[in-house]
Amino acid sequence: MNILITNFHSCCNAGDRAILAVTLRQIAQSYPQAMVTVAVNDIATYQTLRHERTVPSFYSWAIRPDAQNHAQLVRWVTPIYAMLLVLIACVYRLTRIRVYGWADSTRRKTLQAYFDADLVMACGGGYLFASATAGSWFLILWLIAAFGAMLGKKTVLLPQSIGPLEASWQRRVVGWLVQRSALTLVREQTSRQLLQAMGVEKNVQVHPDIAFDFNPTIHLTDKTPNCLSGASFHVGMTLLNWVAQGNRSFEQNGYERAALRLIEHVGSLGGRVHLFAQVRGPFFADDDRVVAQRILEQSNPQHVVWHSDIVDSESLFAAYGHMDFFVATRLHSAIFAMNQSVPTLVVGYLHKSVGVLRELNLEHWCVPIEQTNAQNIIERFEELHRQKAAVQSQLRNYIPVAQAQAAQTVAQIRAHLETERGAHP
Repeated sequence: MNILITNFHSCCNAGDRAILAVTLRQIAQSYPQAMVTVAVNDIATYQTLRHERTVPSFYSWAIRPDAQNHAQLVRWVTPIYAMLLVLIACVYRLTRIRVYGWADSTRRKTLQAYFDADLVMACGGGYLFASATAGSWFLILWLIAAFGAMLGKKTVLLPQSIGPLEASWQRRVVGWLVQRSALTLVREQTSRQLLQAMGVEKNVQVHPDIAFDFNPTIHLTDKTPNCLSGASFHVGMTLLNWVAQGNRSFEQNGYERAALRLIEHVGSLGGRVHLFAQVRGPFFADDDRVVAQRILEQSNPQHVVWHSDIVDSESLFAAYGHMDFFVATRLHSAIFAMNQSVPTLVVGYLHKSVGVLRELNLEHWCVPIEQTNAQNIIERFEELHRQKAAVQSQLRNYIPVAQAQAAQTVAQIRAHLETERGAHP
């Protein structure tokens, strides 16, 4: 069996890497004889995890970095690729002839991976969202997931957050993809309700983020921070350059001032904040180190430590387990911490953050990023500090349930597909 995993973004994103690592492990357990290929957006930094093959995704066909490492999309090219791929899919569906057309040897390998696939799995995450103006960006990400369905391949969407989708054509094409997928797993009820409002309900299930099954057994040994002494408690923190990701109306400076004030407050209580970069690229807008460096330069060095050398998913997971509390803007840094019963305050962007916490009955511990200011982030942290034992008890009740469900993701998919095949021989 040939399984193609699409929409994997980058190993520079520790959450993406954890999602893929768990997906590959579960595929090896449920489909032990399968040949797995991963279509990678950022193939230059890819690190092989389990003997899988790789091909560059359609993303690399249209997007290039400029001299400052900003992602540059050739907007006119994406609609042309979309029309060519639709044409290729129509020919294949009607004749089973594989058309490669203009493709060079590298692009032929990508198309061949789709043609050869018996099952296409769109990687878990939160990439199927867009503002009304994000046409070409959204289209290329949708094409990566949808091309297998265009070819008539059995397609599954691994645990996703879907939306917001501001343009009607975006809702239509996402609805098309979900309707033609054998199974769509969504991470929270908000995504399911969006699909229901679009008239898409068949084979849609709410399912935890697969990263809840990420629990590597690793100890930091020589990377264990010496700075874990000399403070009464320790707070991990991840930050995000949200304005650089196209959110031009967002008050990035206010968000960063709130982080600085929280660091001062933690220091005044005898604690220490530990800054981590959950995401280091591949492009400038994705890189959490940009914000971390700005925060570090303005902070009292006695109150904050910057862990620039802890970068891979397993080491970050282990480091987060050393924290007494965590303040996470990156969703998967929150999942890493909560997996280890670390009381976590989430600065939420899009509906995925609050939605995932709502599924765990932990919605109270999410502050929307647009509403984050010094006063509310400090007040909510103080409440978390006071209720540490109660929150840890909540985590120990709810997280194992999510972990158990996440551990069965691919097994559940296989059972669903076999049931479907039995019903339609």
